[in-house]
Amino acid sequence: MAQNRFLALLAQHQLPASHVHLVQILPMVQMMWADGRNQAKEKALVSELLHQHAAELKQLAGGQEVVPNADVQLFKANFLDCRPASELLEQLSTLALEILASKPTGSPGADGLTLENRRIFHLCLEIAAACYAGSFEDFENQTTQRMAAQEVRLVERLFSALYTQPIH
Repeated sequence: MAQNRFLALLAQHQLPASHVHLVQILPMVQMMWADGRNQAKEKALVSELLHQHAAELKQLAGGQEVVPNADVQLFKANFLDCRPASELLEQLSTLALEILASKPTGSPGADGLTLENRRIFHLCLEIAAACYAGSFEDFENQTTQRMAAQEVRLVERLFSALYTQPIH
């Protein structure tokens, strides 16, 4: 089961088990780092989404903290403030996508994405397009590039992983 492997990986890296409740944020973290850097707009957006998610979990749990604030801050320090080890981020993100794909919330829509997975996918697109990815010369020539090549490849991978039914 992907969730058990995820928890084991967290323990192996001395990360709190509560981070299992942040699987929805990991694709966004991976998108932020896809081009090798965390630009201020991307980081601010992911940070806001992280805090929103923790607050939503607390509300769903009747006011009880599911992910303590100290664990949210540790997540930010380990995954947003500085670049995590590529292998760790890849392993956690892969397992997160398995978990998300195995627990669809609701029926897939016409595009094959559940409501939650569609939300995650669109937020990843927002993060990818949050910062200009081209060079200054491209900008002057008005050939702007919203996503780096690495981000485009990750978008394609995310769509494939979150998609729950074949295209007809």
